Amino acid sequence: MRPYNKNRSLEQNDMFHAWCGTIAERTGHSKTEIKDILVEMVFGTHEYLNLNGETRTRLKSTSGMSVSEMSELLERTIQLGIELQADYPEVTHE
Repeated sequence: MRPYNKNRSLEQNDMFHAWCGTIAERTGHSKTEIKDILVEMVFGTHEYLNLNGETRTRLKSTSGMSVSEMSELLERTIQLGIELQADYPEVTHE
């Protein structure tokens, strides 16, 4: 049995996606590319075997992150945004 970890909040998710958008505008990447780049920078990739026994890699899903994991991702995202002089995003709660 694993200990209970509260999933990331909707506010954290909204803030992360808002920062991904402003960083993407600054770099010319898509919002999805920035999200993937940041998740890989912070958590790396995870290997698994497909049905043919071939090794594949995948990124950690943000929807399953705990509050502390998402906090770590957000901290690095904001740091990168500041380093790139991206605009501070307007966060909308969807």
